[in-house]
Amino acid sequence: MNTYLFYKKIINHGGAENLLLNHFKNLSKEEEKVKIITFQNKLFASDSIKKDIIDVKNIFGFFLFLLKNRIRNKKIICHSGYVDVYLASLFFKIDYSVFLHQPTLLSFNESDKFAFKNLEKLESDKKLDLFKENIQILKRLRKKITFFQKQYFNFRFLLSKLALKKAKNTFVLSEISKEEKKTLYGINSHAFIGAVNNKSILKYKKNLSEKNDNLYFCIVARLDINKRIKKFIRSINSSKNKDKLYLDIYGKGPQLNDIKKTINILELSNNVKCKGFLSEEEKLTTINKYDYFICVDMADFRISSYESLKARTPVILTTETYPDENLKDLNCFLFCKPNKKNISQFINNLFENKNLNSINWILVEEKLSKVEWYNYFKKINFHAL
Repeated sequence: MNTYLFYKKIINHGGAENLLLNHFKNLSKEEEKVKIITFQNKLFASDSIKKDIIDVKNIFGFFLFLLKNRIRNKKIICHSGYVDVYLASLFFKIDYSVFLHQPTLLSFNESDKFAFKNLEKLESDKKLDLFKENIQILKRLRKKITFFQKQYFNFRFLLSKLALKKAKNTFVLSEISKEEKKTLYGINSHAFIGAVNNKSILKYKKNLSEKNDNLYFCIVARLDINKRIKKFIRSINSSKNKDKLYLDIYGKGPQLNDIKKTINILELSNNVKCKGFLSEEEKLTTINKYDYFICVDMADFRISSYESLKARTPVILTTETYPDENLKDLNCFLFCKPNKKNISQFINNLFENKNLNSINWILVEEKLSKVEWYNYFKKINFHAL
């Protein structure tokens, strides 16, 4: 059986690319043939996966590949670029499913929310009240959109809606995202979550703060505007304990230079460091050293937050995050409102009331089994294949 995973441009390390890689590995174990189709690959260089990546360069190359290889009645699972796959489906008999990685209301990059009166439509859905503050911010941003940009966004939204309605399945990562897609596109998605491999949780905790009175945070992420990294840095600067707070930032991305400027302007170079890219092999043992892992980015679900729990490190999330009932009341996830004032106060409270020893990590490990990649892709493959 042939299955193709489509990802428009594989360029940066992040949650979506992590999901793609794990999906490929899962299907490779289950099937004889699975390939990744892309317009550009700058990320997966190892021979073990590179040989299974088909670089078609652009949409014309994609059409030529489908024609040359007589791709008919094949499964395409789209991790990115679903409009391109939809356009191909108008000319070739292909069956496709789509991953939608996060709500449009939690992204500055995705444009469908700016089309027509979509923000008002989403605002009227009471089940989306969690995003009310974001909607007001996005309304202000919409006022800056030019006439020609608005026409493009309208056209792009119509294509999106057609593409998603034609898809065999759409997969999202939370019930609130499922509600948003239903309101915006009129589709009924599957809400499943997956985040970790089946390796055991680390057994020992090695804190940087064991021998002193400081508090140590880390961020591991693609460095872009949606991650709110500068906001967390400014929150540290506003804290009354800022001289005893330390933040290490791991990752690459378009906001790196901007983050470094913010650090220098606030004179926090002794407390906040940009450490560069962190490899998968070093990730758990590195995160294990810190008191808290920071995820204040705009997202309803974060793979990295569950990876941090495998590293025996609690996670600070925003109140936008869709709650995981399995981990409720275990103190491994802590929530704060995503603004500078509340984050700063939250940090102060952490400093005064450290609760690292109150987490039952044995129980956390047991609960994490429900979000293992194997169980997640078993559900995905049941619907998509």
